[in-house]
Amino acid sequence: MSSAILDKVTAQDRGFATVSQVLRSVATGVSMSRHVEESLLFPAVESIAKGEVDSVTAATFLTAFSIFTPNPAEQRALTLIWDADLAQDRNILAALLRLNYRVTPHPFWNILQRLLQSLSKVEKDVSAHLSTDEINLFMDDWLMGKLDDALAVSMLLALRMTEETDEENRTVLSALRRHAKITTLSTPHVIDLADPTDGFSRLFVPTPLVAALLAQLGFKTVVHGLPGAPSKWGVTHEDILKEMGYPFPRSVEEAATRIMNRGWVYLSQSLFLPALTAKIETRARMVKRVVINTVEKLILPIRAETGDTRLLTGYVHKGYDKKIFAIEQESSHCVVVKGIEGSIIPRTKRVSGWMRVGQTQPTPLLYVAGDGMIPPPISGRENVVNLYEKVRVHPESPEAQFVVEAALFVLVALGFFKSAEEVRQEAIRALGSVKMFGSSWK
Repeated sequence: MSSAILDKVTAQDRGFATVSQVLRSVATGVSMSRHVEESLLFPAVESIAKGEVDSVTAATFLTAFSIFTPNPAEQRALTLIWDADLAQDRNILAALLRLNYRVTPHPFWNILQRLLQSLSKVEKDVSAHLSTDEINLFMDDWLMGKLDDALAVSMLLALRMTEETDEENRTVLSALRRHAKITTLSTPHVIDLADPTDGFSRLFVPTPLVAALLAQLGFKTVVHGLPGAPSKWGVTHEDILKEMGYPFPRSVEEAATRIMNRGWVYLSQSLFLPALTAKIETRARMVKRVVINTVEKLILPIRAETGDTRLLTGYVHKGYDKKIFAIEQESSHCVVVKGIEGSIIPRTKRVSGWMRVGQTQPTPLLYVAGDGMIPPPISGRENVVNLYEKVRVHPESPEAQFVVEAALFVLVALGFFKSAEEVRQEAIRALGSVKMFGSSWK
């Protein structure tokens, strides 16, 4: 279940629920800070002072509260854990040691302090960003277990608070790709459907079904993700496939064979980047959304050896379309659409987005879907499984039409067809023969 790790952390750390409620309520962008009610803040501060949370959560809390000047009520609460001198210096390491949390000195604590001091109106000459070498060393040491997780999450949150540059984002993605197991296939092209790893919770996002339909039409397609991730902890594709008895590949090599033989595959991050997957519990303790959430879906773990790997991904928040184009530069085609909960599935019948072919500048994408582009609401994991089954049993149903329309959008957006009408009837017929797991659906 997608929230199992979050549930584990909540059960282990007595004060986590209280502290995480504050972390969820306080914004951490430079221009987004807001204050916290005393009724929330005082219990959280007391939990940290008593050691009722892990050092990762304590470090996240201290880092988040280094961004703005507390009001008098907040100042009274924070003095239990954050005295005036430490707050002035943004010295997270000293504060954690003062609170008896077990953390190890490391040069990056000084770099963290530099980043946080750059947020101060007093320290105007302090560098607010990391160099490429600093990011590479940071990511390497974190993924290889050479950094305390408390330091790592503080660094990631500080990057978020200082508003990551495109170069910083690109370097983080490059580092993840360097640690990942990237596989190439002897095939003309590969479609990568890159949904957010934290799942969905309101509307139906049938990406594995879309991938299976694309495979039936002759297009090699990969979907990748996690069983659950922050910050949403929604219903994930891995959740649904596990519930349906999907035979997950046991290695990247097996996944490559699967996609060549069956046309599509779901690939868990635990296979192609286990060092990052191992950090999910750490990220759960951090609560906040950071650069990892943005770039981990852009790794392209399975690619066409021809270089024609086509990426379709989505976004929700304003400005992330341009950010993704600035970050991702290895796909032959890249399409970014404002999708359902950040997914590849368009939110409305009339779709606006952006597309880039090769290294050209992104151009506007305008796509008008058929009448079937109406996303069904969901009410939980079991409901999603039932919707999958309805598509299988009733290919004429609105849910099945929705899957067909989503697949047509993928094919047109990624440049395989000029219009949906060129392939619509073929897609409708192919839905009845979709092979989800092997010989048929199951």
